[in-house]
Amino acid sequence: MRRRTARIVNMGLVVLVALAASLPGGCSLLPADYTLHASNATTLALTLVVNDQPVSVLEPGTSVDIPPGALPAMPWAVVVRTASGRVIATMPVAQGSIVDQRAIDGTGSYSAPAGGAALSCGRVTLWAGGIPPSGGGVALGVPGDCEP
Repeated sequence: MRRRTARIVNMGLVVLVALAASLPGGCSLLPADYTLHASNATTLALTLVVNDQPVSVLEPGTSVDIPPGALPAMPWAVVVRTASGRVIATMPVAQGSIVDQRAIDGTGSYSAPAGGAALSCGRVTLWAGGIPPSGGGVALGVPGDCEP
C-alpha cells in the first residue's frame, strides 16, 4: 500500500512540474526579487534618491543593496546625484519590470531594469533584482564630468 501511495505522490509531482514548465513565462514560481542595488566606483560622494526621497549616501568605492520594503511604493524613479544635485544616472523600476523565465532544465532568460554612467573618474551602476548587469568595461567620460 505504501508503494502505491508513493507512486501516486510521485506522479502528482511530475504532473505539477510539467504544468509549471508549460506555464507562460516558464517555471518561475517564486516572486521576483526587487532589491535595489547601486555601486559607486567613482571618486565622488553620491546620493541615491528614490521617488524624490534620499535613501542612501554612496561614498566613493562603495555599494548598497536596499530591500524593497525599505523603499517607497512602486513605481520607482531611481536617481543618483552629486553633492550639488547634478544627476549622474537614472533608472525606472515598475512592478513587472523584472522578468525571470526559467525552465526545469535551467535554461531561460532574465531581464531587469539597469542604469548607470561612465565618468572619467569611474563608473556608477544601478540595477534591480538578483542578477547584476553584464558588461561594464573602462569608464570613459569627458573632462570635467567628475565635478561635484
